[in-house]
Amino acid sequence: MTNYIREVAYRVFSDELRESTVVPREEGEYAVQYTRLPTGHNVNRLFVVGALIDKEDIGQDSEYWKLTVSDPKGSFKAYIGTYQDNALAAIEHIDVPSFVAMTCKIKSNEYDGKTYFNLAPESINEVDSKTYDLWCAETERLTKERQDVKSNN
Repeated sequence: MTNYIREVAYRVFSDELRESTVVPREEGEYAVQYTRLPTGHNVNRLFVVGALIDKEDIGQDSEYWKLTVSDPKGSFKAYIGTYQDNALAAIEHIDVPSFVAMTCKIKSNEYDGKTYFNLAPESINEVDSKTYDLWCAETERLTKERQDVKSNN
């Protein structure tokens, strides 16, 4: 059995994700789908904190939640379904509006030649405003570091 090492979850604002591109998937049964940030970093997991401003169960035969989570630069769309047990169990008990922290996989769709990104939360937890403020400050610092590395290369 191969040892599985989980990828790092990057802290990214919504505008940076919107400006990203899809990296072509490598061959193989377990090939990872990466998203390339504008700074050139390839990521497939994110850690985001924001205000849950909308949630709707859009499932017909089973629960399937559509979320809108806002950060200082815009908003993320996220979808939680039956394969995300932890997130599915948690979202039912989180009210709108609330601050939430999510560790997510990045998903993409193409429509009319444009790529749209959304998130598939592995976990979601309610947090307080101080946690949100700290996430914003740390994400701003890390974004600037990525931009500095890009401009120095």
